[in-house]
Amino acid sequence: MPELVTSIRLTSYDVGGPRLAGVREPPAAAPVRPRLLDRVRAVIRARHYSRRTEGAYVAWIRRYILFHDKRHPTDMGAPEITRFLSSLAVEGNVAASTRTRR
Repeated sequence: MPELVTSIRLTSYDVGGPRLAGVREPPAAAPVRPRLLDRVRAVIRARHYSRRTEGAYVAWIRRYILFHDKRHPTDMGAPEITRFLSSLAVEGNVAASTRTRR
């Protein structure tokens, strides 16, 4: 990565006036995309859901991610969802109506 020059010095005069030598702008930072749970919160708030609903949704998403060793949900599909729901039914004692609600 090139060093940023912090000092400014004037060089020879040209037709257009003095030139500045050794001046570099810092590289522009790439726009940072909000994290998954922050995007979920933003969508839930845009739909005017309650804070408790937001908290429940975020908690379930976090639980799903942690169950799969912190893999991102976009990297997973139907088999992972089935495995998570089966785990809830067998080990988590979650009612079937909770798992099939749409």
